[in-house]
Amino acid sequence: MNRGVLVAVVVVVVVVAAVAGWLAYYRASAGQRLVVVTYNDIKPVIQLAAEEFEASHPGVKVVVVSFPWDSYINNELTVLEAKSPQYDVHSYLVSARGPLPRAP
Repeated sequence: MNRGVLVAVVVVVVVVAAVAGWLAYYRASAGQRLVVVTYNDIKPVIQLAAEEFEASHPGVKVVVVSFPWDSYINNELTVLEAKSPQYDVHSYLVSARGPLPRAP
């Protein structure tokens, strides 16, 4: 086999593999949903970040769930203690409210 033909075959195989990898990645992320939990005070900032994330990750939908601060802490402690997969991302700004209370 001629060296030029061998190089062309290798290039075609690499390109096909790259396209197949990209398609597999795109299909795997298409239709995925991430649920972010936060508190009402910072929901606008989290929502903006969610929109930016969606724009750079086509096919991924980010759902932002928010609670008033008092309900948020109780909800978070309950969900985290239960090791529930209810939320994919938890938000908390230590500087905004102080340290997160520890579960008894």
